[in-house]
Amino acid sequence: MFHSKDITMMERALILARKSLERGEFPVGCVIVRGSEVLGEGHRTGSKGQAANELDHAEIMALRACYEKINEWPGRLGPLTCYTTLEPCLMCLGALLINGVRRIVFGYEDVMGGACGIDLSKRITWRPLDEMPKGLTMGYIYDGNEIEFVGGLLRERCLELFIEFYKMPESSYLDGTLLKEYTLRQAKDV
Repeated sequence: MFHSKDITMMERALILARKSLERGEFPVGCVIVRGSEVLGEGHRTGSKGQAANELDHAEIMALRACYEKINEWPGRLGPLTCYTTLEPCLMCLGALLINGVRRIVFGYEDVMGGACGIDLSKRITWRPLDEMPKGLTMGYIYDGNEIEFVGGLLRERCLELFIEFYKMPESSYLDGTLLKEYTLRQAKDV
C-alpha cells in the first residue's frame, strides 16, 4: 500500500507542517508530485488572528506553487499524487481533482471536514438525466477518472503536530470543534 517514495514525500509534508506550526498556524503541509518530481509544496497559512480565513489551505498553496513552476494547468502532465498531513476538505479535494491529482495520500483523518470518504460515483449535475451524455456519473471534469485515497501514512507523527498545536495557549483556531476534541482525546495515547 505504501512505498518508500510515499514515506519520503510525507516526511516533506511533515517538514512543511512543522513550518506552519512554528508560525502559530494550523500544521498542515502538502506536496504534489508527478512520479518522483515535486511540482508544488505548500503549508497552511491564514489560520490565526483577525485575518484568519478558510482559503489558504496547504493543498491550495501547493497547487498555486505547481502553476508557478510549470506555467500551465497541472492536469496536462498526467496523473499527479498529493501528500498531505491532514485529510483534504471538500474545497481542497475538488481543487486537487480538477488539477489532475488522482492519488491522495494523507496522514491524519479529519473527522470533522475530511472529504476523502465522499461517494464520487453519484451523479453531480443540475441537468436532467436525459440531457446528459450516456455513461457520465459526475460532472465532465471528474468523470472517468480513477481516484485513489490512502490514509494513515505516518499518522502518529502527523497527530503529534496537531496535538502540539491544540495545546498551544495562543491557539484558538477550531476551538470547540469535533476535530480538536477528537485530537486531544488521543493525546494521552501518543
